[in-house]
Amino acid sequence: MTLFPHTDRESPEHAPVPTDSRSRRRRRGVLLVTIAALFTVGITAIPVPFAIEHPGPWWNTLANQTVFDDCSPTPTEDGTEPLIEISGTTTYPTTGALDLLTVCLEGSPEFIPNWFDVIQAYLSPSQSVIPFEYVYPKDQTEDERNQANAAQMVDSQAEAIAAAMTYLGYSVGEGATVVSTTAGMPADGVLMPDDLIVAVNDEPVLSIDELRAAVMASGSSQPLTVTLIRDEQTLTETLTPANKEGTAVIGVLGQTAYDYPFDVSIHLNDVGGPSAGLMFALGIIDKVTPGNMTQGKKFAGTGTIDAAGNVGPIGGIRLKMYSAQAAGATFFLSPADNCDEVVGNVPTGIQVFSVATIQEAVTAVTTASSGDAAAMAKLPTCQ
Repeated sequence: MTLFPHTDRESPEHAPVPTDSRSRRRRRGVLLVTIAALFTVGITAIPVPFAIEHPGPWWNTLANQTVFDDCSPTPTEDGTEPLIEISGTTTYPTTGALDLLTVCLEGSPEFIPNWFDVIQAYLSPSQSVIPFEYVYPKDQTEDERNQANAAQMVDSQAEAIAAAMTYLGYSVGEGATVVSTTAGMPADGVLMPDDLIVAVNDEPVLSIDELRAAVMASGSSQPLTVTLIRDEQTLTETLTPANKEGTAVIGVLGQTAYDYPFDVSIHLNDVGGPSAGLMFALGIIDKVTPGNMTQGKKFAGTGTIDAAGNVGPIGGIRLKMYSAQAAGATFFLSPADNCDEVVGNVPTGIQVFSVATIQEAVTAVTTASSGDAAAMAKLPTCQ
């Protein structure tokens, strides 16, 4: 075997790299990559104080209560109980869909997401990231949050039924029912739960909003009289409102009491908040009105509603449009006050109409379902 020794005449750039130097560089590179990977995994696993919102289940107010699992927007089975059940008046067959939409919230002070989940949600157009303090006030327990959301849903259903009745031409306002009073406030010990307040200073009160307005108008410098019904007896109580940050208040948590001409039951479990009001009202109207409002087409929408039929803004509308897309809706009803969030965020395949009242919502549905392109072009949109 012949050996060829290295000489000084050999060019440096062609000199072989010593084996031990190449090995050290390789080991250093592997070590740096490993450290970076471990650092990334470690950082993304650290819990962060953010909640993640994503599209949730949807329900057709004209059909049965579909079953969903784990807050998924994909149903697992058909329901057997009507979402809206009506008795005491004539109802008519319906087709198509008037879907109410939900948003699911993942993460809480008790179950905190990690950076990986938060970053992934932040980069997704169908998810959003919200600081805990916006959705979980520090002075409110989880039970209190759940109770507040449940109360909002109950109020929303009552307002939706009243809005539908008002649209149909009925007068339904009866007064303001006392749910509870605040300790140390003027109503404490004077007004009782289930009291029905029907007048303030001898002026009729037909809703909780009218009660608040009457108290504010009376002011905190003089007593006022409250006429109420308790255990089927009419009573009059006198109290003087307190001044809270410039507003006259008596310390009553209440809700509007309605006297409906026929019975409406809404069956929707484990859902909170007021944003389904508009779609509840539309579902009731379609069921008790001759004809077929949707003409078999699929609509979805969102918005609060009051007894007078005014549609109010809601949170998470961008995600609710993605929920509408998952439901297969072609048309989406948005509160007019949410249009600034709608523009630029509409998913493919959905046409959005802007509505401010129940009358505008009915018009949008009946016009879009007709397929009249010229008439549809005149409907308000978010542009």
